[in-house]
Amino acid sequence: MERLRSLDGLRGLAAGIVLIHHALLTFPGFAAPYRGGGPVDSPVVWAMTYTPLHVLWEGKAAVYIFFVLSGIVLTLPVMKREPDFGWAAYYPQRLLRLYVPVWAAVALAVFWFTAIPRDPDMSSLWVSGRPQELEGGAIMRALTLVSGHGGLVSPLWSLRWEIIFSLLLPVFTLLALRLTRWRIGVVIAMLALTTVGDAIGSIALTVMPMFMLGCVMATVLPDLTTSLRNRPGWVGMTAVLATLVLLPAPWLAKASPLTAPIAGSLTALSALGAMLAVYCALAVPVVRAFLTTRPLQWLGLISFSLYLVHEPIVLASAHLFGDADLRVAALVSLPASLAVAALFHRVVEMPAHTLSRTVGEWVRRRTSTTPQRQPERVPVPR
Repeated sequence: MERLRSLDGLRGLAAGIVLIHHALLTFPGFAAPYRGGGPVDSPVVWAMTYTPLHVLWEGKAAVYIFFVLSGIVLTLPVMKREPDFGWAAYYPQRLLRLYVPVWAAVALAVFWFTAIPRDPDMSSLWVSGRPQELEGGAIMRALTLVSGHGGLVSPLWSLRWEIIFSLLLPVFTLLALRLTRWRIGVVIAMLALTTVGDAIGSIALTVMPMFMLGCVMATVLPDLTTSLRNRPGWVGMTAVLATLVLLPAPWLAKASPLTAPIAGSLTALSALGAMLAVYCALAVPVVRAFLTTRPLQWLGLISFSLYLVHEPIVLASAHLFGDADLRVAALVSLPASLAVAALFHRVVEMPAHTLSRTVGEWVRRRTSTTPQRQPERVPVPR
């Protein structure tokens, strides 16, 4: 379906934004606002940080889009087969689908870490703040994602919550399917919980409701584009503009002394922007056409691999070229990340898919209460 292809493109776009986010953070000027390093002197950096242009490299909001998309993608199969969804097969299939690429990505990160020495005196506060030495405990946390992500591959912070959501999927889908009459109320409640999570410093309470936003969207997905087909064009354009403002809303708030004190409590606006981004991908023709172009479809195909492998490459390139050649480092790390991600997708992610499906089918056959029909024997010509 075209609308699902547009979601693939949206996932690819979000992964590309995360890549650009980390590449820019290797520059001291872009890293300083993120690490509380004082005022921004460059007009270009200021515009890229405190105006809607920030959406071009707002990595955290891009991850929120991943969370909403995960809620949609995991809920749809349950809706189609409820109450006969095979939960016993789902769990090993889903965990293998996530963990096998994670393990390979951690091994690759260890390789980059040991192959290119790290300079603790790099000017970028983000680069110098990354781990300078390999620690066994950090590697184990990255491999298990039980008690954190270890810091070795920082994008794994979101995979931890993806795994928790995957384990709790029955609860999320049950609520989404049973509360369909109160969808708007559920969305408001989830945004409120995210705001509370921000206020008390609970990352779990901040991000887990975003998955529920995706679950709720999944319940209206089949009818979404049909119901909006006859809406005037200005509705779609308004949604696009709102998305571009809401996704980087916490950063826009920091630009004004009046709103700066509450900027840290505006993650719910970014989450709402993530929902609107999905809406635009499905319902706004020009956005849908853009997201279904070949480059973005390719990015969507390798998006998970790109998300897992890019940061160690960006860091290794920055340390290899040093502060004097950060532009060269970025020009090297961006295509290198795409190339390694494409190879990783073929060598690791696709086999992981095959393994997870094979294990899932095996468990499904072992736990099925319906007798399996034996296939008819077809005579083979001699």
